[in-house]
Amino acid sequence: MVRTLAIGECREDYLKTIYSLTLMNGSVRQSEIAEYMGLSRPSVSVAVRSLEEDGYVICEGRNIQMTHRGESIAKKMYARHLFFTKLLVQAGVLKKRAEKEACRMEHVLSEDSYQKLKHLLEAITG
Repeated sequence: MVRTLAIGECREDYLKTIYSLTLMNGSVRQSEIAEYMGLSRPSVSVAVRSLEEDGYVICEGRNIQMTHRGESIAKKMYARHLFFTKLLVQAGVLKKRAEKEACRMEHVLSEDSYQKLKHLLEAITG
């Protein structure tokens, strides 16, 4: 399995979630991450602390902000997720299942394979 950036699937999911919630709400709190991901608050607290220690996020009071480094990874994962979800839905997969499976696909394919698939589909669909 090849990662887009070798930080780990779980951490990529946290960054993507923080990015998604930021787009929706403008700010993010740990409780929102826990609810969105279906995880306990203590689990989220540990993960966010680790992301902060490694320079991916900054915690200011209750709000969590992404650093440039974290946002860069999150944007890539978010784009991959949207791409694979769209691809699966267009292939006839139900949206809920497509989103779940896209979450797995976004972590597995190499950047090279992802780009080639993307270019192929752009060429086919115009």
